[in-house]
Amino acid sequence: MAFADLVDARLVAHRSDPLQTAHVVGAQKLPEGDGWRFVRQGAAHCDGAYATAGAVHVAVMHPPPPRERPRILGPRTPG
Repeated sequence: MAFADLVDARLVAHRSDPLQTAHVVGAQKLPEGDGWRFVRQGAAHCDGAYATAGAVHVAVMHPPPPRERPRILGPRTPG
């Protein structure tokens, strides 16, 4: 699923970081070829929107490995 689809499905969220919000709000989609890219609106910045899209891409393409069950270790004996 592409970044825009994940956002539309409300599967991408952030913790109301003001800088990230400003960058996402300051970005627009510009159609290009078969897809689109971010462009900034006026003097606004959109670097944070690119960073968010990149982080989501990495998270989707490379999910973390399954977690092992924690092992309970006994006390260490001198020796």
